[in-house]
Amino acid sequence: MGFEAGEQPKGVRLGVMRSILEQASKLGARTTTEVCQQLIIPATEASKKPYIELLDASDVGNATVFISHAWKYPLAHSVNVMEQYEQDHPNSFYWFDLVLNSQHGTAERPFEWWCKTFQESIEKIGAVVLVASPFSSPIPLTRSWCLFEIMCALNGGDSVTFEIRMPQEEKESFLSTLQEQYDVFQYALGTVKTQASEAYLATDKDNIFRAVEQSIGFQALNAKVSMLMRHWLMTVASEACDQIDVSAQTIKGFLGGATVFRELGRMFLKYGNQTKALELLRKDLERMEEEYGDDHKYIVPTLNYMASAFVQLHDLESALQTSQRALDILEHGVGLPTSGGEGPCYTNMGDCYFALGRYDEAKAMFTKAYGRHAMIHGQFSDVAAMSLCSLAKVALKQDDLAKAHECYQGVALVFQVGMYHPDGLEIASVNHDFGEFQLLQGDKEEAKKYLQQALVSREKILGLDHPDTMQTSRSLAQC
Repeated sequence: MGFEAGEQPKGVRLGVMRSILEQASKLGARTTTEVCQQLIIPATEASKKPYIELLDASDVGNATVFISHAWKYPLAHSVNVMEQYEQDHPNSFYWFDLVLNSQHGTAERPFEWWCKTFQESIEKIGAVVLVASPFSSPIPLTRSWCLFEIMCALNGGDSVTFEIRMPQEEKESFLSTLQEQYDVFQYALGTVKTQASEAYLATDKDNIFRAVEQSIGFQALNAKVSMLMRHWLMTVASEACDQIDVSAQTIKGFLGGATVFRELGRMFLKYGNQTKALELLRKDLERMEEEYGDDHKYIVPTLNYMASAFVQLHDLESALQTSQRALDILEHGVGLPTSGGEGPCYTNMGDCYFALGRYDEAKAMFTKAYGRHAMIHGQFSDVAAMSLCSLAKVALKQDDLAKAHECYQGVALVFQVGMYHPDGLEIASVNHDFGEFQLLQGDKEEAKKYLQQALVSREKILGLDHPDTMQTSRSLAQC
């Protein structure tokens, strides 16, 4: 009853999955594997047939959505995702392997048969939902068979919709973590490496990897999966913005609203939605000023993010004014300084002066930024390397090739020491700038190495259509 060539795949109603979950809970079975061993296999021992054969005809129909999941999840996670899907798509029939496939062994068929039949079946069903948990590194992305399912969905083109959903408790975990550790978002995207997935049988992994290489290829698959994850996480973030109760400063009671406004604004800024970012950052600034006053150092990070948004929008006057206000508060304001200090202020002002062609002033600001970043984060950190790259670009504008070489020698030391997250956007920016400098020096092979590293990270984290990604692609095309 699983997949048969030429047949329309069957599925079960949500009620069936709820019933299985209820029975499994009474047995103490939690993961899908445990439910299979303690409930499904005993229930089908006599017939050796799929569990679906035991159901009433009214609970079975042509499958309308395929659920891609990992068996080490709690079954409740998959059922929760089905419940979410049901709200948007009432009366769906779910293809779920625990119920549709016999758990007593399957007939041996060549992998080529599975490839063709599975692809055709996915296209007949027309929708695939990936159950993502944990959000920071979804288990299905580490399983080769789930990878194969994703590839088939993507290969289906317009005939197959593919989306990622997370259980409710994972949504709450994502938002809570976002408040404490913003960078978890970009690292979740940066660490997507489908070629690192595993399978129970080595032959399955080899066959699936071969199928990926012959079809879409791992780099394209990583980029597409990351694009879907980015869309999914940004959707969750957008929903969180709508749920913020400004008066109570909470999101459904578990997050402090002012901090969330800032961190969500920072997220939207990073991924290119400056207008949404400014909307949220202004709300955060309003709440922080109301609580602490307009000269408290707690508001400086928000001002810095706002200034960065203004720089990206080419509103340089607002960026300079906002950065200067942040510096004034750090010098004369009340309260303890926050992490980062003056470094981001100097960087934003340097970017403004560079865009205005005021290179001496830009050089002065970037020099100060480097000093602060090196002192706070270390001279071999990615943010210190970014300041060196900015100084190098100023030097090139001023025809000071010796200074540019000196700055990029410092960047090379950062690469050697490696005190940075290898999949972060900061080091991707450094890789891009260093690659462009090598290209300028005529060393295309060396340039290609760094630009390719930058492109992989930017494709996964920012997406194929982000201006930074396209800029790296254009530079790489010159190698």
